[in-house]
Amino acid sequence: MKLEEIKEAIKADFKIDKTDLGNEALRPSDLFSKYILLWTEESIKLKSLQKERGRLAVKKRAYYTGNGTPEEYAERPFPQKLRTETAIQEHINSDPDIIAFEEKLDLQDLKIKLIEAALDQIKKMGFSIKASIDYYKFVSGG
Repeated sequence: MKLEEIKEAIKADFKIDKTDLGNEALRPSDLFSKYILLWTEESIKLKSLQKERGRLAVKKRAYYTGNGTPEEYAERPFPQKLRTETAIQEHINSDPDIIAFEEKLDLQDLKIKLIEAALDQIKKMGFSIKASIDYYKFVSGG
């Protein structure tokens, strides 16, 4: 799911109908189910991306140490063979493919944090609805 889709879902799902607090009191369990499943899916994607990033780093290590494939060097020449761990790591960390992949990881992590924040809010939602019901009872003299 895209970040914008998650943001829109949260915006829509967290509107409380103050005229129907009885039914609103039942919604947190439905919302929790929805967001815990979404959290699970997005967490699986993050784990997959992390593994893929590891494979990409191994491939880049081979490339920067002179052990890449001829196709890689034909596409993107690199005339050196790096020997020191520091130089290899610096080149891997500044590689455009790695940087682009890190951005994917960061975005996936952000999506998970947003979903976790929604889950935390769902846990508090029942208390807010109960407080609203109690307030309306008090105001109406009950």
